[in-house]
Amino acid sequence: MKKVLALLIVLSVSLVCFGACSREETSSHQEENSSVVVKKTFARYYLVETGQSETGETIITGDFSHSLSNFGLSVTNKQRIQDPLLIGKSKKPFSTGINFTYAYTEVFIDKNQDPVPFYGSYDVYRNKANELMYLKGTDTLGFLFRTFDSKLSNGKGISEDKAKTVAEEFLKTIMPEEKFSQFTRVKVAPVQINRVPFIYVRHIEGYETDEFLSLMVHPCGEVSSYNGMNLYKYDTLESKIKKEDVEQAERELRAHVDRLNLKNAEQGSVTIVTNSQGKLFLRLFVEHDMGSNDRTYSTISQFYTNLEAVEPLA
Repeated sequence: MKKVLALLIVLSVSLVCFGACSREETSSHQEENSSVVVKKTFARYYLVETGQSETGETIITGDFSHSLSNFGLSVTNKQRIQDPLLIGKSKKPFSTGINFTYAYTEVFIDKNQDPVPFYGSYDVYRNKANELMYLKGTDTLGFLFRTFDSKLSNGKGISEDKAKTVAEEFLKTIMPEEKFSQFTRVKVAPVQINRVPFIYVRHIEGYETDEFLSLMVHPCGEVSSYNGMNLYKYDTLESKIKKEDVEQAERELRAHVDRLNLKNAEQGSVTIVTNSQGKLFLRLFVEHDMGSNDRTYSTISQFYTNLEAVEPLA
C-alpha cells in the first residue's frame, strides 16, 4: 500500500470525481506596528476528491460545500488552438537533426478560469509518431515522446548505470546543471520490458512538490519519453513557501482527515501543488476502504488545503 501511495504522489495521479471543502479560521502570521500586534487570519479550506464505487456513491460526508474545480484544482479539459505566429515553424532539438513541425497549442482549461491558466499552455511539435511539447512562448521542454526501431536494441536491454548516465546527460541538455541539482531521484520499478524509468522530484523546505521529471530510457541508449511539464514552475513561487506554514497546514490537514474516521486508512506524504491560478495548496493521498461490510473495496482519495489566502473561483 505504501508503494502505491508513494508512486501516486510522485506521478501526480488525478482521480476523476467530485470533492468539497469545509472552512476554518487559522492563524497566518503576526505583524508588529507601533507596538501593536496585528494577527492576520485567512480561511483554511479542506477539499477532497475521492474514488467512487460502481454505483457512483461516495463515502465522504459532512460539511462539504465546494468541489476541487471551485478552486482551480481540477483542470482536466484540454483545448487545441492554432497560434498563427507558430504555423510552419519547426524545431531540431536533437543531434540527429530530426525536424519537428508545429502542430497546435494545447491549453488545459478550468471551467472557472481564464483559458490561459498558470502553467497550463503548451506548444506541440510533431514528426510522424514523435512529439514535443514546450511551455507556451518558451524553450522549456515539457514533454517528449519518441519511437525507436526495436532492431536498434539488438534484443538486449540496457544496464541501470548506463541508462542513468543517458537520462542525466539528457536532462542537463534541457536545463542548467544548477537547476538539475535541485532534484532528487526517486527509485521506481520498470513498467515496460527492457526500458529503464527515472523520476526526479524537486523539494522545497524539505517537502515534495509536483515539479518532477520522469524519463524512460530505451535499450538503444536514447531517452524515449520525458515529462517535465512543471519544470521551473516553483522558481517564482519558492519565496512564498515557508516551512512553518507548510508544517502547520500539514498538521491541520492530517487532523482533518483523521476526524473522518475512514476505514483502514493509510496516509501518504504531502506534496506542494498549485491550482490553475498559481495559488499554493498542499495535497495528501489517502488509501482507504469504502462501501458496506458486505461489499468493501479499496480506493485512493486526494485531500487538499490551501497554503495561502484564496477564495473559491465560483
